[in-house]
Amino acid sequence: MIWDPIDDAARMPISITLRAGWAITSGVMRLLAALRPDPAPSGGSPGGTNLDIKPNNVLPGAGAFSEVVGGLMSYGLLAAIAGAVISAMVLGAGRWFGNPYASSAGRAGVFASLAAALIIGAAGKLVEWAFNIGTGF
Repeated sequence: MIWDPIDDAARMPISITLRAGWAITSGVMRLLAALRPDPAPSGGSPGGTNLDIKPNNVLPGAGAFSEVVGGLMSYGLLAAIAGAVISAMVLGAGRWFGNPYASSAGRAGVFASLAAALIIGAAGKLVEWAFNIGTGF
């Protein structure tokens, strides 16, 4: 059973004392009950209208923006390749000269470059997956 302060206003005590010594009077309780939001209508959205908005390519420049994003992905993959090559060189030099710090830094760089390439390659599908989860709400 959910307590409704409007129905119980007549039977409410003068005040309710909280732990820290604060008291809530019945007038404050009535005010809080009057400010209670009404439930949303059964139409699904607050105004009762059905908002069905889907992404599209009708905006001017959408094709050019898509090409720019593809170019940025290419640059990101080139940077990941360069990072993997340089990190592998640091890893090899660290092993050759017996420097464990350079060796571990090179290993971390190789794995970071591989992770970056993985994320760049999967970015489109990851965003689509998150968008599909969001449309389910």
